[in-house]
Amino acid sequence: MNNTNLIRRTLLCLSIIAASNSWAASSSYQSEVGLNYIDRDNSETYFVSGEYFFAPVLTEAHPLAEANFFSRSASISGFIGSTDNNTGSFNFDTDAINILYSYAKKASSLTFGIGYTQTDSTITGGGISGNAGDDQYTFNIGYYLTSNSHLKFIYLTTDGTFSHPDISNTTSESTAYSLQYKNIFEFSDNTALGITGLISSAESSTDVTAEIDGTRYDIIADYYFNRGFNLSGRLASISSNAPNFDGTEFGLDVGYFVTESFHVIGSYSEFDSTAGGSSDTDTFAIKANYRF
Repeated sequence: MNNTNLIRRTLLCLSIIAASNSWAASSSYQSEVGLNYIDRDNSETYFVSGEYFFAPVLTEAHPLAEANFFSRSASISGFIGSTDNNTGSFNFDTDAINILYSYAKKASSLTFGIGYTQTDSTITGGGISGNAGDDQYTFNIGYYLTSNSHLKFIYLTTDGTFSHPDISNTTSESTAYSLQYKNIFEFSDNTALGITGLISSAESSTDVTAEIDGTRYDIIADYYFNRGFNLSGRLASISSNAPNFDGTEFGLDVGYFVTESFHVIGSYSEFDSTAGGSSDTDTFAIKANYRF
């Protein structure tokens, strides 16, 4: 099958799904749980996520995937998962746990969040074995400029350690800053278009390596065919003083609410490094969420 026919058939399938997806009115939900799988070159990640909202999230009149963007309920969320990464002769087994508190309220334009992530890794292969761990803290603050637009600043800091029985322990630290703007344009026929722009800057260093820094620019477009079906495209440009982190990335997501409570998302992204070769990365992911 040539690429033209493949594109035509894909678009036809998307149109059929969009046309057949209709929704009865639903009032709200207050909890959400998710199962997640990510397949990257040389690595696989599995994790379970969950979020509890302190006030009901209203789902009427807006895209279901953006319910809390409009409803603005405070929440506590988190995930727990693991990654198996095989790079060259090395194997990295990593466990991670995260918790995040997010404040939002319909009567207020202010939002903020504070979170913590801990990762622990076992590293084997190449004639060595060791352990590594990271503690990451994040803070964000945002403001609704209008009911459909939101501006947010995000700060992350990470402290890491690597220990090995035969060599001195090493430490690492990194910081990152991001500025995000999001606007959702809603139309009278239950369709909507979301545009998100993101500028990020990060730097990291260890005891034994030179500092790595970089800047990333993202643009994301989400089109909602109706309240329960959306297609998203992402494009990013990354500049870094490390060639294998420098390049461009594009991605495509498809989200579909099978029911008003059950949501599935499939995604693909490709990173093309200026260094080429093994630095190029393809990522496939699937996520299933249930709301109640």
